[in-house]
Amino acid sequence: PTSKFTLETLDIMADFSIQAKSKGLIVSMAPAESYLDASVIPDSIDATFSLRLDLPPRAWTSPEDREIIKDFSHAGRQCYAYVLAEAGVKSFDFISIQLYEGYAPYIYEVTRRGKNPVDAIME
Repeated sequence: PTSKFTLETLDIMADFSIQAKSKGLIVSMAPAESYLDASVIPDSIDATFSLRLDLPPRAWTSPEDREIIKDFSHAGRQCYAYVLAEAGVKSFDFISIQLYEGYAPYIYEVTRRGKNPVDAIME
């Protein structure tokens, strides 16, 4: 097992999506939030692409937060953006971002900052 995608794997995902769509199938993408996160600040490190899946979660930055997540390093960084770019938006009927990652930015906003869950999704 590895905590890293390869470009070959991402290319297979993109090619499969293109082929499935061309055959008239309904195609979806359901990445974890850190794998395709449109809420990051442009030009920040979190907006960069990485094949690694063992990164610390981006929202948890204070010393107290880092203590809470000290044994967690299972976040990605925009790896599904590659698949989306390679396959093209029209290859997907819908994209559903999964907010279940243990320390996802959405979880941080709701649990640590006390933001209303609906507002956290809409921002």
